[in-house]
Amino acid sequence: MEVRVDQRRLGILHDKSKFIILVAGRRWGKTWLSLTWLISGSIGANENRFFVAPTYRQGKMVAWSVLKQMMADTECKFNETELRVDLPNNSVIRIVGADRADSLRGIGLKRVVLDEYAFMKPDVWQMVILPMLSSTNGRALFSGTPSGYNHFHKLFIKATDQDDWSVYEYRTNDGGNVPQSEVDRARDEMDERTFRQEFEATFESYEGRLYYNFNPTEIVKSSLGYQQGNELWLTCDFNKSPMVWLVCQRMNDGSMTVIQELIIRHNAKTQHLIRQFCKEYDHVQNKVLYLTGDASNKYESHRDYSSDYMIIMDTLRDHKWHVVNRVPKKNPNINNRVNVMCSLFHHKKISITDQATLLINDFNANESDGKGAKDKKDPMQTHASDACDYLTWMLYANEFYSTTNRPNQLYGG
Repeated sequence: MEVRVDQRRLGILHDKSKFIILVAGRRWGKTWLSLTWLISGSIGANENRFFVAPTYRQGKMVAWSVLKQMMADTECKFNETELRVDLPNNSVIRIVGADRADSLRGIGLKRVVLDEYAFMKPDVWQMVILPMLSSTNGRALFSGTPSGYNHFHKLFIKATDQDDWSVYEYRTNDGGNVPQSEVDRARDEMDERTFRQEFEATFESYEGRLYYNFNPTEIVKSSLGYQQGNELWLTCDFNKSPMVWLVCQRMNDGSMTVIQELIIRHNAKTQHLIRQFCKEYDHVQNKVLYLTGDASNKYESHRDYSSDYMIIMDTLRDHKWHVVNRVPKKNPNINNRVNVMCSLFHHKKISITDQATLLINDFNANESDGKGAKDKKDPMQTHASDACDYLTWMLYANEFYSTTNRPNQLYGG
């Protein structure tokens, strides 16, 4: 079966390489081109072609409607439940999620797109998808915007010196989908490193100091305290030595203030720290507290903090607090939340009390471990910045990434 394709950007569509890497800035048109590549050419009988998104939900949200529009004038049948297109010759095109990759094993693939590959686990390709191509001599297209020096970057470097691999790089401006005024606005709103990554599609190193633009003379203030009429937030990290929580407020002008750092340095217990909070903030008249922090099912290690949050909420209610639970199911990708933090520093939208010594030290000293996480060699570091990251992500990720037109649930979990 032959499927018609748009005549734009035919370089990739005519490329006969077995493996293709497409690195492009936000809103360049990766989804359209990747799907066009997936359905282009002659589709033989009984073929399987997959578009793999980081999660099933993201695939449905980002690619399914586009695929249906592309194939609307064909005799294909659409299965909304399975995000599947059935062709008259018994071939199948599907949108699937890398979060359900094990369920795909055993299927032979003729073509596959791995969309936003930087936000998938590397073994999805190595252990699941690659074997599915072997019996069919299938082909793969990796597409995405960079996210630090992770496995996507390693594959990109490898591909530049390998036979049967092709690499294509495009800035957002090259796609013609975003007005220059929007690109200029993004340049003004983002910190420099994040703008280069998101709009110029460059791989940016997160080695060395993570919060590279933190300037304590601009951010750290004395005499910061609770202000009536602004949202009160408690954000928690559950390491035991030390345990660090931050008391913060989202101000009416949209900025954020860290007004206190709560610490137990050794053998910390959740019930001790929440009682300390209740004692110190008993004077608050409108006892409404927003609660967030380390996810109850943590992305990195899957530790379960559900009981800790139950202790916190029960104690708060015993002290007449109304609790608004904003704890996420999974923690965001570290590079993403660091980007949001650096954007706040860039715009001076955050103030930190000079009494938050661990947090200030973290922003001055936190470095990457070279594997996509924070270096935790110093047991006193990273816990305060983690607590702050979780909150700033909760409050500002949608605002920050609206400039890049990413979906509300960003890739990377």
